Amino acid sequence: MPRPKGSKNKIKVPKGAAVDFASAIAAKNAEKDQISDELASIQAGIADLKAQLKEKRAALKSVDKAITKLENQKTAAEAKAAQQARQAEIDSALQKLIADGMSVDQILDKLK
Repeated sequence: MPRPKGSKNKIKVPKGAAVDFASAIAAKNAEKDQISDELASIQAGIADLKAQLKEKRAALKSVDKAITKLENQKTAAEAKAAQQARQAEIDSALQKLIADGMSVDQILDKLK
Protein backbone atom coordinates (compact mmCIF):
# COMPACT_ATOMS: atom_id res chain seq x y z
CA MET A 1 0.00 0.00 0.00
CA PRO A 2 1.51 3.33 -0.93
CA ARG A 3 2.03 6.04 1.70
CA PRO A 4 -0.24 9.05 1.52
CA LYS A 5 1.46 12.27 0.63
CA GLY A 6 1.50 15.16 3.05
CA SER A 7 1.65 15.55 6.81
CA LYS A 8 -0.76 13.87 9.18
CA ASN A 9 -0.81 17.04 11.26
CA LYS A 10 -1.98 19.19 8.40
CA ILE A 11 -5.13 21.13 9.13
CA LYS A 12 -7.89 19.78 6.98
CA VAL A 13 -10.21 22.32 5.50
CA PRO A 14 -13.37 21.03 3.93
CA LYS A 15 -13.51 21.75 0.21
CA GLY A 16 -15.82 24.49 -0.80
CA ALA A 17 -16.42 25.65 2.78
CA ALA A 18 -15.60 29.20 3.65
CA VAL A 19 -13.52 29.37 6.83
CA ASP A 20 -14.03 32.33 9.11
CA PHE A 21 -10.52 32.92 10.44
CA ALA A 22 -11.46 36.17 12.15
CA SER A 23 -14.03 34.51 14.41
CA ALA A 24 -11.66 31.64 15.17
CA ILE A 25 -8.90 34.11 16.11
CA ALA A 26 -11.33 36.10 18.27
CA ALA A 27 -12.45 32.92 20.07
CA LYS A 28 -8.86 31.86 20.76
CA ASN A 29 -7.98 35.38 21.96
CA ALA A 30 -10.96 35.31 24.34
CA GLU A 31 -9.85 31.90 25.63
CA LYS A 32 -6.30 33.25 26.06
CA ASP A 33 -7.58 36.29 28.01
CA GLN A 34 -9.69 34.07 30.27
CA ILE A 35 -6.76 31.77 31.02
CA SER A 36 -4.42 34.71 31.69
CA ASP A 37 -7.01 36.23 34.08
CA GLU A 38 -7.29 32.91 35.95
CA LEU A 39 -3.52 32.71 36.10
CA ALA A 40 -3.28 36.24 37.52
CA SER A 41 -5.87 35.46 40.21
CA ILE A 42 -4.06 32.25 41.14
CA GLN A 43 -0.76 34.14 41.40
CA ALA A 44 -2.41 36.77 43.61
CA GLY A 45 -3.76 33.99 45.83
CA ILE A 46 -0.32 32.44 46.06
CA ALA A 47 1.18 35.80 47.02
CA ASP A 48 -1.45 36.23 49.76
CA LEU A 49 -0.77 32.72 51.07
CA LYS A 50 2.97 33.37 51.08
CA ALA A 51 2.41 36.54 53.12
CA GLN A 52 0.22 34.61 55.57
CA LEU A 53 2.84 31.87 55.80
CA LYS A 54 5.53 34.43 56.56
CA GLU A 55 3.39 36.00 59.32
CA LYS A 56 2.61 32.61 60.87
CA ARG A 57 6.28 31.60 60.83
CA ALA A 58 7.21 34.87 62.56
CA ALA A 59 4.49 34.29 65.18
CA LEU A 60 5.68 30.72 65.71
CA LYS A 61 9.25 31.91 66.14
CA SER A 62 8.23 34.48 68.76
CA VAL A 63 6.18 31.88 70.64
CA ASP A 64 9.14 29.49 70.58
CA LYS A 65 11.36 32.21 72.03
CA ALA A 66 8.81 32.92 74.76
CA ILE A 67 8.57 29.20 75.61
CA THR A 68 12.35 28.91 75.82
CA LYS A 69 12.54 31.98 78.06
CA LEU A 70 9.83 30.61 80.37
CA GLU A 71 11.54 27.21 80.55
CA ASN A 72 14.81 28.90 81.51
CA GLN A 73 13.02 30.94 84.18
CA LYS A 74 11.34 27.78 85.50
CA THR A 75 14.69 25.97 85.71
CA ALA A 76 16.26 28.92 87.51
CA ALA A 77 13.34 29.13 89.96
CA GLU A 78 13.53 25.39 90.68
CA ALA A 79 17.27 25.62 91.27
CA LYS A 80 16.75 28.58 93.61
CA ALA A 81 14.01 26.72 95.50
CA ALA A 82 16.24 23.65 95.84
CA GLN A 83 19.09 25.83 97.12
CA GLN A 84 16.78 27.47 99.66
CA ALA A 85 15.50 24.05 100.78
CA ARG A 86 19.08 22.80 101.28
CA GLN A 87 19.92 25.99 103.16
CA ALA A 88 16.86 25.58 105.39
CA GLU A 89 17.77 21.95 106.03
CA ILE A 90 21.33 22.90 106.96
CA ASP A 91 20.08 25.70 109.21
CA SER A 92 17.68 23.36 111.01
CA ALA A 93 20.42 20.75 111.44
CA LEU A 94 22.77 23.37 112.87
CA GLN A 95 20.05 24.66 115.21
CA LYS A 96 19.43 21.10 116.38
CA LEU A 97 23.14 20.47 116.99
CA ILE A 98 23.49 23.76 118.86
CA ALA A 99 20.38 22.92 120.90
CA ASP A 100 21.95 19.54 121.77
CA GLY A 101 24.88 21.44 123.29
CA MET A 102 27.59 20.99 120.67
CA SER A 103 30.17 23.72 120.25
CA VAL A 104 30.98 25.39 116.94
CA ASP A 105 34.32 23.56 116.75
CA GLN A 106 32.61 20.18 117.19
CA ILE A 107 30.05 21.05 114.52
CA LEU A 108 32.82 22.04 112.06
CA ASP A 109 34.66 18.78 112.78
CA LYS A 110 31.44 16.86 112.13
CA LEU A 111 30.90 18.65 108.80
CA LYS A 112 34.36 17.63 107.59
